[in-house]
Amino acid sequence: MPDKKKKFMENIRFINNDFSFTPAASKLELQDDVLDSRAQNITFENIEKELNTLYEKTRVLEDVVAYAKDFLEQQIHIYREKVQNKLRVIEDSRDSLKNSNFITYVIPFVTDRSVVTKDRDGSTIHVSDISNGKIIMSGQELDSAGISEATKTQELKAYNDNLKDIPSGKPYRSFYLVDGPATNGVKEEITVMFNEPTRVNFIKINPSNCEITGVSLINEHGIEEQLDDMMNEYNQPKDAIGAKFTIVSRNYSKEVYEFDNSRISSGFWDRIKEHEYRSLIGQETTFDMEKEAGLEKYRRDYQDYLDALKRWEEEKAAVERRNRLVMEQYERDLAEWTRLYG
Repeated sequence: MPDKKKKFMENIRFINNDFSFTPAASKLELQDDVLDSRAQNITFENIEKELNTLYEKTRVLEDVVAYAKDFLEQQIHIYREKVQNKLRVIEDSRDSLKNSNFITYVIPFVTDRSVVTKDRDGSTIHVSDISNGKIIMSGQELDSAGISEATKTQELKAYNDNLKDIPSGKPYRSFYLVDGPATNGVKEEITVMFNEPTRVNFIKINPSNCEITGVSLINEHGIEEQLDDMMNEYNQPKDAIGAKFTIVSRNYSKEVYEFDNSRISSGFWDRIKEHEYRSLIGQETTFDMEKEAGLEKYRRDYQDYLDALKRWEEEKAAVERRNRLVMEQYERDLAEWTRLYG
């Protein structure tokens, strides 16, 4: 390696040697009115020397680049080995710190009250549950709060929903059909009011195709209190006359319609929404896309575009072929010149 490094430095000095920024024309012997063969010989000799020097420095530069590449690869390999050795030392140290002088027991937390779990002193362990990764006391449902009404606020207008069915205990569904993607999702704030003031310590919500981002209880003074554990967990009992929860849905399907507004019929997008809604809930639809959107003219325009694109690609391929032939001829001429004068 020292010899290669020494050779590398000599090559660098050779390349940098005799760097002249003087115009090449200053080394040429110009002719007077009378042809001077001596000046012409000197000029050609200088040109030949410059070309020889340039060729030699080019070859040396190739050696410099090759050495630099090998050197960098070697250094990367060395540092990779160092990092791997460090990792092995860390893993060995970690393994040496392990303590095997203990036994792990998994405690089954079950809700089956027929199973009795005894502690070491013989006392009964109360049944618990695991909810959202945490151990909670297993509860017993004493009563459910009746809902008198349900209202909501929304950022986008829903195409259809069954908000009125919430008080009867039916699952709530809401459909949105918008002209573009909802960047921040579709958000709703639903408020349910109880039939009478109720003492609440558990709120059960089963979201589908959405997420619950906030749950609050409304006390008798109309003040909302945000719950730390948002849903499906036991909280300290609180007196409430209602509850509010925020729904955000970012999971939606996108249907792309690309039509010229000058061709489609009036009320086209309203009929599109009706068509998509009926298709979503499994109802039949008589929507005629061909008729409503003028697709035949659209197809003809698109076919014309494809034909024009094909012609452009053929012309581009022909130009690239001509350029390739010119470049191949240039490379053959350069190789012949190098053979003769290199």
